[in-house]
Amino acid sequence: MMELHTRVVLVTSALFFLFNGGVFQTNSVDVTSDFFHKERSLVKLETSVVKGVSTIEDEKPLYHLIFEEADVSLGDMKKDVRDIQDPLVDEGYYNGGHFFDYGTYTYFVDPESNQVNAIAVKGENINDIDVEQLTEELEGQNVFSGQNEMDHTWMEIYETNGKDIIIERDEKGGEPLVIWSTINGLFE
Repeated sequence: MMELHTRVVLVTSALFFLFNGGVFQTNSVDVTSDFFHKERSLVKLETSVVKGVSTIEDEKPLYHLIFEEADVSLGDMKKDVRDIQDPLVDEGYYNGGHFFDYGTYTYFVDPESNQVNAIAVKGENINDIDVEQLTEELEGQNVFSGQNEMDHTWMEIYETNGKDIIIERDEKGGEPLVIWSTINGLFE
């Protein structure tokens, strides 16, 4: 009987070690600190800078670069537009909304919500952007291309994540007259 008992204990112990890999683990929290993870990400960042090649994958699309220097963003309030320190070139109404032209950027405000629903940049103010590359980047996101009968321009609407990018041209394939960043569906 003692021999049977010994065999059962040995078999049970062997199975226990086989399935657990012989390691006893406590149910405590991970002993790796956040400090280690933060330092590791900084080392990766410094390594990419030192090598001279960016390995960071969240490079901004060109349409972000066009609007990144705007003083306010889509969804900001009319008050924020009024607080811009640059001299106001022109203001008035366009398609039922209030606009504020500060030269490089023109901001459009929805009269009901008092929020910025569109930002426009004149084509002459986007010298640093390769328009052909911008159009290639937006390829596949086009939801409309055609003649804008009201303004007599060629219009291309691209639906991006969270907003629309509209390119207005004199004619199809021409240089951009205006590039817009708008809330989704504003021009539909």
